[in-house]
Amino acid sequence: EAVDEFWSIAVDLCVDGGNLAEAQQIIESRVDADQRVFGEWHPDVAHGSATLAGVYSLQGKMAEAERLFEKALRIKRRCFGHDHLESAAALDILADFLVKDGRDAEAEPLLVESLRIRRLPSNSSNVTSGMGVATCLRSLAVIYRNYEMYAEAESLIHEAMTIQSEEVGANHPEYAQSLNVLGNIYVKQRKFAEAEAQYEKALRTWKQNCGDDHPEVAFTLNKLGVLFSNESYLLGAPFGAQGNVEAAEWHLQEALKMFGRHLGNHPAVVQCLRDLASLYVRNGRYADTKSLYEQILMIEQQRFGIGDHPVIARTLNVIASLYSVQGKYSDAERRFAEALRIQKQLLGSEHIDVAYILLDYGLHLGRQGKHADAQLRIAEGLGILRRHFGNHHPRVALFLRQLAVEITNQGNFTAAEPLFEEALMIQKQNFGNDHPEVAVTLNHLAQAHFSAEYVSFSRCEALEEECLRIRIQKMQLSSDYPGIAENLSNLARAYMKQGKYAAAESHIAEAL
Repeated sequence: EAVDEFWSIAVDLCVDGGNLAEAQQIIESRVDADQRVFGEWHPDVAHGSATLAGVYSLQGKMAEAERLFEKALRIKRRCFGHDHLESAAALDILADFLVKDGRDAEAEPLLVESLRIRRLPSNSSNVTSGMGVATCLRSLAVIYRNYEMYAEAESLIHEAMTIQSEEVGANHPEYAQSLNVLGNIYVKQRKFAEAEAQYEKALRTWKQNCGDDHPEVAFTLNKLGVLFSNESYLLGAPFGAQGNVEAAEWHLQEALKMFGRHLGNHPAVVQCLRDLASLYVRNGRYADTKSLYEQILMIEQQRFGIGDHPVIARTLNVIASLYSVQGKYSDAERRFAEALRIQKQLLGSEHIDVAYILLDYGLHLGRQGKHADAQLRIAEGLGILRRHFGNHHPRVALFLRQLAVEITNQGNFTAAEPLFEEALMIQKQNFGNDHPEVAVTLNHLAQAHFSAEYVSFSRCEALEEECLRIRIQKMQLSSDYPGIAENLSNLARAYMKQGKYAAAESHIAEAL
């Protein structure tokens, strides 16, 4: 036991200090020793393999990590049986890895199987069974949130929290984790007040259990910072957005300092830097954003090496987009090309990361007025997404909308309109009729109608009115929000063209 404890401490020190190569060597030597002593099919070998897989994943060696997680699962099943809680735990670990790798569809059946095992009568008497069920439900809630199936996600997380409250109480760290997940679900739906309440409860719980200076406190501060950042971006200046911006920056910087004290160059530090950079971009602080991304690139190159790596390609894509919005097109072009080359070479031309770069590259070309080239890039990305997700996924709708915009910009509304309509249909199927993304697409479609050779101003009026209704009612905005003013002006324009002068004058006055 003393040897096991020493080994565990040594690994933790290496990982926490960012010495992943050294941690890998320690674990590999331990796994080799265990295999020589116990043979390949032993629980200690499974534990060591899973630990080594975790270190591989931190280094971005995802194929090697997956192989070892699967090995650990096979060993557990052979040693304990398929319906044992040890097998369920191995399923959970593999599923968690897949979710972090963006492979929710592969993770979901593993979690469903784990949940089945944990609910078996033979396992229900185990003292950890209830909490295991709750953790499994929480993991499934995260997947359904990622699927944008919010009602299902909320139902699962509430079920998990009920179990946790009964088993360990509402002041337990596990309950705090679930509060954070519930907050994340609310943020994705732009229910900011509800999300903030959950994060604040979680923050109090973490501080009670871990003290004021702890990585879990930093994680929740980070979430609050992102919440305030999103809120300021959506609500705009008339709603006290500057206060939200300042609150976002304070929370993110506090989280960053705390992460730095405890985690070194951990991936959480990179994510916090990205969140802070997003805040700065939204507020036009491009020099500060560039400085943050230089830090991110330096950390990633320390972690993954100077050569080609998918994570570095994703950062290059963001940097390229940043240069593009500043009008530094040649700098952007080089980085888009490099990011695209890396991802196609390492992940293949059909990977969804390639699709997202193609979308950003298309936006970059569109900013320069190269709408035909932009159309080609976005259409290529759309094809990848359709083959990956099918024809009814919200991300497909996003690509369809932007493709329609680029086609409209070339003066071909006839070709653009069915793309807008398809995007609307997908969004309404997935989100309902009153979602903010539906409002964005309605607004784009209305603007495209105005540019058509044969304009239907009554159709423009109907689209703008529906968009305005959603923005006021569902986004909880009042009439002095800049987007609302744009809607009012567009409506006034449609009224004028139809001779509805009194209505037009009223809307112009309100817009002003």
